[in-house]
Amino acid sequence: MESLATRLLMRLDIDCEKPREVGETSHGRRRVVVVSGGVVDGGRIKGRILPGGGDWALVRPDGVFEPNARFLLETDDGALIDLRYRGIWRASAPVLARLMKREGPVDPRDYYFRTAVFFETAAQNYLWLNRLLAIGVGLPKVGGIIYDIHEVV
Repeated sequence: MESLATRLLMRLDIDCEKPREVGETSHGRRRVVVVSGGVVDGGRIKGRILPGGGDWALVRPDGVFEPNARFLLETDDGALIDLRYRGIWRASAPVLARLMKREGPVDPRDYYFRTAVFFETAAQNYLWLNRLLAIGVGLPKVGGIIYDIHEVV
């Protein structure tokens, strides 16, 4: 079998509105976080994150946080790219509570936060994004989140 390797594709610095708590549903605690903007920075892609879209996240009964996000990127040369990710964010209950408040830094060694990232575009210069799988590593920040997105090669 071939081993897996990755290379850094981009950093997403996502700004978000305050989370809206839907509450306890039959699947767990639902919260919606609307994306208000942000920056995309990578060797092959640079641009901004457009306002709108967001994360329809779920805190499962077992305490695992499942992000489920979708929003648009606009590159510096005007291309639009649909970005989607789902993932797993787990930590001890006290650490997860601090992470969800996003009031300050939490040591990344205290939690696991990974996402599977997919892209969709019709822009000729970025069709290569439609054909790759990427993995994101998340770092919460006050008012949003930062992801380093790694292409699986």
